[in-house]
Amino acid sequence: MTKLIVTKDMSERKNKMIELGDAFIAFPGGTGTLEEIAEVMSKVSLKHLNAPCILYNLNNCASHSRYFSDELDAQFFIKIS
Repeated sequence: MTKLIVTKDMSERKNKMIELGDAFIAFPGGTGTLEEIAEVMSKVSLKHLNAPCILYNLNNCASHSRYFSDELDAQFFIKIS
């Protein structure tokens, strides 16, 4: 990071993050982190964004997310790659 960017709300923050990002890595965090990475994953799955999207599975924190995406694929044919 070389610059602090202040935004008025989460929506503006996500838009700016996506505009400036080349790749997205989510470390374990709170609901804001989950919202941010879910937005990126959604745009990637809809082919509105072509960028790597990584959930860093520190201390097995993202294991449930992998199970959830596998279930979406199996039950509803929604592919999250």
